[in-house]
Amino acid sequence: MKFFENKRSHLFILFAMFVSSGLWGCGSMTQLNSNPLDRDIVVDGDYTEWGGQMWALDQENIYIGTLNDDAFLYLSIVASDRQTGMKMVMQGFTLWFDPDGGTDKVLGIRFPLGVGDEKKGPPSRPGEMSEPDSEQIKEQFESSLTELEIFTKGNELPNRLLVADAHGVDVSASVESRSFVYELKIPLHRDETHPYGIGTKSGKLLSLKLETPEIDVKEIRDKRDAMPGGGRGGRGGGGGGIPGDRRGGGPGGGSNMRPQASQPIDLWIKIQLASMDDIIR
Repeated sequence: MKFFENKRSHLFILFAMFVSSGLWGCGSMTQLNSNPLDRDIVVDGDYTEWGGQMWALDQENIYIGTLNDDAFLYLSIVASDRQTGMKMVMQGFTLWFDPDGGTDKVLGIRFPLGVGDEKKGPPSRPGEMSEPDSEQIKEQFESSLTELEIFTKGNELPNRLLVADAHGVDVSASVESRSFVYELKIPLHRDETHPYGIGTKSGKLLSLKLETPEIDVKEIRDKRDAMPGGGRGGRGGGGGGIPGDRRGGGPGGGSNMRPQASQPIDLWIKIQLASMDDIIR
C-alpha cells in the first residue's frame, strides 16, 4: 500500500471512471442502479478495475460503484477528499444495509476499525495530520485491516472477526494515490453458509448507509491539551493524508477543529440491484 504518496493524479483517474447517468434523487434519498457483474472483481482496495462504474455523491466528495450477480453485491467506495478519507481511516467506517429499502439498520459492516493508541494520546484531528505521525498512522491503519466488526439487528454488541473468517464477506481498504479506497463483496442471500448476507436477492431494492462515528470534539481537545506541549507543534498537515483539500496544511497544532472535519459521515442511498434477466442477458 502506498500511503500518502501521490504517484498519479487520482482526480484524473476518477473522472475517467465517472458515469453521469444512472444516479438520481428519490425523495430525500439518492438512488443508483447496480449493474450486472461483467468483470472479475478482486477485493484488494484497488479501484482501477471499476472503470465506467463510479458514481459521484456530491455530499461528501465520495464516489461509489455497485455491481451484482445472483449471489453477491460488489461495492467500491472512493473518498477523494482529504477530510472525508481521514475520517474513514482515523475514526473507522461502517456500512449499514436495509434489505427492504428503508432506513432500518439491519446489518452493519464496520471496516476499517479506525486507528489510534490511547497510551500515546489521540491521533491528529481528522482534517489535519502532522507529518511526524504518518508512519505511526500507516502502521496502525495496516494492522486494522485484518479484522472487521459485524452488527446484526437485535444484538447490542458486534461480532468481531478476522476478515478471512467472515463467512463470504470479503472487504479491503487502502490509501492509494492519496485517496481512501474501499471494496466490499457481500452475499445477497442469508443462510447457514452465509450468516452475514444482506437478506435480499437480485432485482430487489435495498438501502445502504455510509457512516463514521460522531466525534467528541471536547474529548479530543482535552486529550490533546494533556499531551506534552499541549498537543501542539509539528509540521503542517499539507504533507500527508487524503488530497482534495486545496487549501493545503495549516499549523500542526491548535485546538480549533474545522466544523466540516468534525461532522460525521451520515448518508443513506438506495441501490436497485440488477435482476436475473439483466445478469443473463
